[in-house]
Amino acid sequence: MMKEPKALLVVGQRVFLEDVRRRIGPTSAIKILAETSAAADAPQAVGDKRVSCAIVECLSGEFGDAVAVASALPGVAVLAACDRPDLALWRRARSLGLAGALPRDFDLAFLEKALAFCDGPAGAAAPCPVESEDALRCRPADGRESWAAMRGAVFRQEVVVFCSSKGGVGKTTLALNLAAACASAGRRTAVLEFAHYGTAASLLQIDPALTLADWDSLAGEPVGPQVLQDYFVKHACGFWLLPAPRRLKDAELVTARAGTRALESAAALVDVVIVDTSPVPSDLTVLALRSATRVFVVATVDVPALRAVRDFCEVLDLLEVAPGRAACVLNRVPARPTVPLDRALECLVRPLAAKVPEDPRVQELQDRGALPAAVEPQGAFALAVQGLLASRAESAGVSRGRFAWMLDLIGRSASR
Repeated sequence: MMKEPKALLVVGQRVFLEDVRRRIGPTSAIKILAETSAAADAPQAVGDKRVSCAIVECLSGEFGDAVAVASALPGVAVLAACDRPDLALWRRARSLGLAGALPRDFDLAFLEKALAFCDGPAGAAAPCPVESEDALRCRPADGRESWAAMRGAVFRQEVVVFCSSKGGVGKTTLALNLAAACASAGRRTAVLEFAHYGTAASLLQIDPALTLADWDSLAGEPVGPQVLQDYFVKHACGFWLLPAPRRLKDAELVTARAGTRALESAAALVDVVIVDTSPVPSDLTVLALRSATRVFVVATVDVPALRAVRDFCEVLDLLEVAPGRAACVLNRVPARPTVPLDRALECLVRPLAAKVPEDPRVQELQDRGALPAAVEPQGAFALAVQGLLASRAESAGVSRGRFAWMLDLIGRSASR
């Protein structure tokens, strides 16, 4: 048990802050004295309050914010709230000087246990959320894998994100065709369309009963393997699709909470998760980028699209997306581009992963709702798409620039 009531600082996005308040409740001995959405603002948020512990939201196992809070507030025990509460992640948190790691959806009992360790001698470690690797494979009495057990596998699979700050460059086309190629290779694949208004369903000429907008109501409910059958659309090529809404009136139902739940579910159930993001940055974009194992910034060979690449790569840098995880894709490259290819390559701040050739057959097939990677797998377009997962981005330096307007935009909550 805790020796005395704990005074907390909570750092994270608005949805996370709301979840922590709800889990702790008004009657608990644990009291939240300060909150902030930015780690850099932690000292100002605390002020002269006597805070003994901090919980810092850390997406995709990146502890930068938690370490920054620990450095700015010496004497405060910092717990990293992560999506992957496994033994390796807990050990890494300890090696960085943190009190420990806990699941982002922790319950009050676990939090009380973790904070009790903060009462102990200096350097005492909060309990590991996963006591052993066997716990990740536990089964409940009925023999079905529990959602809590499945969470141990979240984000251990490939999470591939297609992005650009310019529309019309072919992100959705590439995402869907890569999904078809992965499914054809025998890999369980799901596509998530992270946008408030999407085009994937129209491109495939399907009429889904459910979209990403329907996931907000699932935020507090257990979700198991049946979720693919119940909430995703199974495409004829073998992959699963969760499209964005096709009606503007449903856009306000697409929240960061819904996106988090959908991404966690997909990553626990398939081998490859492919996320198609909107050109308009939002919390969904941030969530996808921080969870990605690979990021492909897509452009066509024209000046506006190449300028958009440079701008978006600054966003990747400011979000601390590792250079080795991000690369560029030149799409619809004509035989005689108006911008010379050598000049286009100079505009790419990140390494080039692929040049996808322009092919009129792609549009012809898409007009029929077909995917070229499935219909013509040996075509030049399909082969270029298939090579994306085999490509490895090399490290590249990215210059920092003034991009405050984009940071302000992506910092706003997607929930209304």
